[in-house]
Amino acid sequence: IASVLCEPPQGAVAMVCEPWARKVAPATGYDGRFSLAYVVAVMLVQGRAGVDAYTDTLVHDPAIRAVMARTTYRVNPAAVFKDMPGRVTITLTDGTELHHEIPAVRGNAANPIGMDELMRKFTENTACLGQERSARVADMIMGIEHLPSLRPLMAELRVPSGGSN
Repeated sequence: IASVLCEPPQGAVAMVCEPWARKVAPATGYDGRFSLAYVVAVMLVQGRAGVDAYTDTLVHDPAIRAVMARTTYRVNPAAVFKDMPGRVTITLTDGTELHHEIPAVRGNAANPIGMDELMRKFTENTACLGQERSARVADMIMGIEHLPSLRPLMAELRVPSGGSN
């Protein structure tokens, strides 16, 4: 990869692009959550950017840092922020240009995801609860209209102090 050009909508710039010097060198995994350069680099290097991509260790990975250093952005003036579209141009060292555009963020009404994918993402994001509790929470959410109150759901979501399940 010689260069990566990201073209976000104007409304996303303050959150994921500025200040750019910090966005191409996030200090922590939390900082990486708000860095377009980091997320794109993780996707290109690892092929995905799940919850495990936002660690203090991974933001310092040399391969990911190298891609971030070659990443720039310019605002896509035609993009509508509410749709959270994305457009990227990747130029390879041989001059080949690869283009990809997503007109609407995955998971919204215009670009829905299937239940299987949604459940995989839910399970990944609730792994800290343990497999059994994660499954109970999913069942409760899927039948939320039948819960007499939200107290049982909130109790299942609570992680004991100390951070373990």
